[in-house]
Amino acid sequence: MLNRNICSYLGSEDPLSGDAFNYLLSYREEDSLIDYKEILSNNEEDWLKLTKDIVSFANMEGGYLLFGVRDRTFEQVGISQATMAFLNDPDKILQKTNRFIDPKITGLRCKGFCNDGKDFLLLYVPNSKLMTHIFCQDGKFKYPSGEEKIVFRAGTIWIRKSGGNKLADARDLDFILNKRMDYFRDSLLQKIARVVEAPVETEVVLVRGSGEGSEKKFIITDAPDAMPIKGMSFSVSPKTLEEEIAAWIALSGTNPDFIPPAATLWKWYGNRKNIKISKKQKIILAKFCLSREVPLFYWIQGADGDELKKMVSELLSCGPTFLSSIMTIAAYLGKGFYGEMIRRLGKDSGKMPSRMKKYPNGGPREWNTLYSSNFAKMGKGTEGEEKRTEIEQELERITAEACKLNREPGAWERHFAQECDCFLYAQEDKYST
Repeated sequence: MLNRNICSYLGSEDPLSGDAFNYLLSYREEDSLIDYKEILSNNEEDWLKLTKDIVSFANMEGGYLLFGVRDRTFEQVGISQATMAFLNDPDKILQKTNRFIDPKITGLRCKGFCNDGKDFLLLYVPNSKLMTHIFCQDGKFKYPSGEEKIVFRAGTIWIRKSGGNKLADARDLDFILNKRMDYFRDSLLQKIARVVEAPVETEVVLVRGSGEGSEKKFIITDAPDAMPIKGMSFSVSPKTLEEEIAAWIALSGTNPDFIPPAATLWKWYGNRKNIKISKKQKIILAKFCLSREVPLFYWIQGADGDELKKMVSELLSCGPTFLSSIMTIAAYLGKGFYGEMIRRLGKDSGKMPSRMKKYPNGGPREWNTLYSSNFAKMGKGTEGEEKRTEIEQELERITAEACKLNREPGAWERHFAQECDCFLYAQEDKYST
């Protein structure tokens, strides 16, 4: 199971953000998306091993190499300035590695960070969606004794699995092929989605054939015999936000990984008070928001407690991703349910912040820093209403800016908006059952 947090960082506009570095530094587990390296010596042996690492990541889902962390113990030892000097140059790394690779790898990025006075380097390897990288010559070096060592052989394909690299077998090649087919399918769905979001007056024409007189045009219209696609007819463009939300929910029904972009979710949230959708749609919308770090408590106000418990249980069954956010929702469904979810997590509960490993004595609002600060302690009467208004204005400022720029806010503002949303709309033990 891929870690959704790391997948989110890999797919973001800034995969080398400070948030990504801090998360990976504290993750302390090697898997199919992250490899820790204590050091890289500027010698042929280490360059060959790094080449194999990069190819293995690129042939699968992409990934990160974090230099300055000791393997197995995950001790943060840092790297020297000399190592930083020759590592902090993606072009130099590609010159060293692409000698052995066909087709060549592109898009490699790296960035240095400092933590507790120690230097680290984070190397980002993108997923090569449209190609599979094969070694075109042997990668070998000699020990001082003269003995020759082969790191990889020409004609082989290496992939990243779990916490290591392995030679691709027949099943792995099938997986790579299917992954590429999924990519083309998703690309087609995204084009269809752009039709869904096109202005009402837009007419989309699909043309088959290229010879004179051979063209056959397919026009997406509101004709009564419009062809349904994947269980849904795109015969007309959505005229309202409600129709747009319904279209995305229908698309996600054909592919659970098909989730609206963060900017779209922020647009919906910014217009939340004017959107009228069913409770069932709101719960699905809350799932979308959870995966994109968008505030979600507004959408589940007054939701059926059993439906929310079902949602939380399903999300946890997908693996220990977004644990803090999922368990925050669980806490608002009661102490008993929260304890049941902790037991279900088992050893994975160790990945949560220590403060969340048991139900808080004062209820889940103890976790909200807005509540715990003097600024946000709501009293009775006018003072409490003024504080609530002040927080709501801050939330509106963030969402209005996101809607204006058509993009998600920065990391700090995303976190603050989630806190505001929780402060204003979370209902402690008040969800209907």
